[in-house]
Amino acid sequence: MNIKGLIDKLLRGGELNALERAELEKFDPESLRTKLDELERAKLSREEALQQDLAAAQSECDRLRTECGALIRRERINSIAAASGCTEPEYLDFLASRRNIALDDPEAVKSFLAEAEENSPHCFRSRLRSGSGGAAPAASVEGSDAAGPSAPDRIGEIISALGGAPGTERF
Repeated sequence: MNIKGLIDKLLRGGELNALERAELEKFDPESLRTKLDELERAKLSREEALQQDLAAAQSECDRLRTECGALIRRERINSIAAASGCTEPEYLDFLASRRNIALDDPEAVKSFLAEAEENSPHCFRSRLRSGSGGAAPAASVEGSDAAGPSAPDRIGEIISALGGAPGTERF
């Protein structure tokens, strides 16, 4: 019995005997597809077969070229993100691709990063620069109770107040 007949029998709710079951178990649709491809290829002339091989090779080459380009882009984005302190390289890639930034152009990347850091500061590590921060507190006149204790005195008071607290033995 052929495979189509066995499938029809199963669809009608019939039972398969051991021989029919064995025939279905040895059925391999992939091998049929391979045999069909071989028969189709045998019908082709040598030139047509070579053209078919060339087309397959070109499509594989295109696929590999696309994959290589994606890998190169990902590596460039990761190195740009590491150099700029960006903690979310995927988001940086999204922004760069949305704005069509040429990652090979250092000036374009520099201006893009400046804008991205300004618009999305949460995606970048904070940078501490010497001298940045608040102005130094104005020196108070000693003995002036209106200004309160000076900054070093307040820190000293806090440390002495914490001196007896549990878990602050290092102070």
